[in-house]
Amino acid sequence: MSGTNFYTVRTFEGEAIIGTESVEEALHYYREHAPAKILVSVWEGEGEDIHQTIEPINVTSLVIQAQIQQFDRLRGLHL
Repeated sequence: MSGTNFYTVRTFEGEAIIGTESVEEALHYYREHAPAKILVSVWEGEGEDIHQTIEPINVTSLVIQAQIQQFDRLRGLHL
């Protein structure tokens, strides 16, 4: 069985904004609540037998890098 990614968007003070299995929804809330941080963890199991297999990893810097690369690509199209 493969794990399920779970995305959490938090303020820098640690307050949870949203937790979701949808990366699109997590990115939406991340953009709406900037500055914020986005974390991903992995969960496995079903029903009451669900457990976390990978502790939350802060992927905010990866998201920022991807946004910069996308901006640079778009900017290059308009030069």
